[in-house]
Amino acid sequence: MFSVSGEEPVDVLNSLDFRSIAIQKFDHFEASPDSIAIADTQEFAVRKDIPDRSWRRISAVSPIDITGQDPGLLPSIAIESSRQEIESAGTLDRVWVRPGTEVTLEKTNTQMPALSLKLDGQPAIAVLSFPNSFNLFGDHASIGGISDRLLGGESFALRIHLPSSRPEAEVTGKGPLLALFLNLPTREHPRVFSRNGIPVTAIDFTQQGPQGNVESSLIGTGEIVFPDYPKMQRIEIPARQFVVLQNILRIMILAF
Repeated sequence: MFSVSGEEPVDVLNSLDFRSIAIQKFDHFEASPDSIAIADTQEFAVRKDIPDRSWRRISAVSPIDITGQDPGLLPSIAIESSRQEIESAGTLDRVWVRPGTEVTLEKTNTQMPALSLKLDGQPAIAVLSFPNSFNLFGDHASIGGISDRLLGGESFALRIHLPSSRPEAEVTGKGPLLALFLNLPTREHPRVFSRNGIPVTAIDFTQQGPQGNVESSLIGTGEIVFPDYPKMQRIEIPARQFVVLQNILRIMILAF
């Protein structure tokens, strides 16, 4: 986790392709499709098992607006490509945040790389781009711009195609909160942080473990160096060491 400083909004993440994305702690998901279809969620047990015959074209008034309902019900949206042979469903455009935002980022470099991004403290917006049609699954959310009998339950399934002239969808956080969980294409291990450098006032290398306990997020040996003071000795940081830096006057995140 790190706290963004400065006086102007800064970009903290580069654009990232994703195989699928889950969105939580959101207020609005807005897009302007040129075609949309709906499926009955009671006809399938696993989302990837939806047969093509289950999709039914419907009309909609653009833009459609998906809003989260009661936060206590944990409303969410999950998106994946409508074609399983396509590894990239879409792109998360560069993420800009305002000073005072707390950014929590976790990335796994396994055979199925994944990344989670949580923003807290300031209003946040994320922009997603979709070159092809995609399936969207909503839970505990409502939709404006569509009227259909299948939208009255706790969950719904949509197949959406956005025009090439406007392939973006905009996600607005719930007040000061927004959480995104991305599964990345297996062929890529992209640079995550912006190359422009991110001014921060605090960095916390801890995370919540699977049992709810606090644990270190450092998975390898690191070090602290002082480039402006070459005579100062480097500080080695062993893996799984607890490290928290606070009340920082001048520090930049340059690479990840």
